[in-house]
Amino acid sequence: MNWSNYLTKLPVVKTASLPVGVLFIANGKIYEVTEVQGDTYRKARQWRRDESTEVALVSDSTLARQLPVIEQGHLLPPTKSRNDLLQNGRYIIFIFPTEQNAIDCAYLDVALCGPNSGLFVRRVQHNPAVEATNGAAVFRRYYYSRTTQGLSTNLADIKPRLGDPITTHKEGPFYWRFLPNWDEGPYDNTKTLSMRPVSFSQEDYSTDDDTLVNFKTHLDETRTDGEAHQP
Repeated sequence: MNWSNYLTKLPVVKTASLPVGVLFIANGKIYEVTEVQGDTYRKARQWRRDESTEVALVSDSTLARQLPVIEQGHLLPPTKSRNDLLQNGRYIIFIFPTEQNAIDCAYLDVALCGPNSGLFVRRVQHNPAVEATNGAAVFRRYYYSRTTQGLSTNLADIKPRLGDPITTHKEGPFYWRFLPNWDEGPYDNTKTLSMRPVSFSQEDYSTDDDTLVNFKTHLDETRTDGEAHQP
């Protein structure tokens, strides 16, 4: 699958109708709606990036005089359940070339599960890895072979002990590929910011947009039932 084929599977939405916290894809990048005031003051920025990447979402607005405008994008749907991160009831181990890639993908997986999932990202003690967890169970683990400082980790030594299922990062969700420098190694860490999990609690969805009405219903039905494989 390539980028174009993947995007055809995602709903196209007017970005001005999206509430704060929702993620969408435009120009090959992932954006998060960051501020909504009234009908015209609406802006977004590239996910986990700083204000230099901000864009306006309404062309006929004061913001549009200062920022680039993105009026349309592809909605990045949330994960229905945190258990969807699992494979046959067990957490998957992904191997990444760089620490930053692993961290960004972990944060994106957690964000798409929504705040009601109870998931967060934490480092795995004594291992070159981070994991998506609710504190009691692991739902996905992300190992890396090189740190953000360019140093090699001991992944080659511990890999035989990791068990299954284990796979490369390129076999993960396709939306990972829209992250900055997806397959290029670590990027400038000073331009990467920690962001809160995506919030889907806003009530200002456009009622005349069936896609968004269905999207909100989908969010309301997000499940948190069941437990993952214990580490």
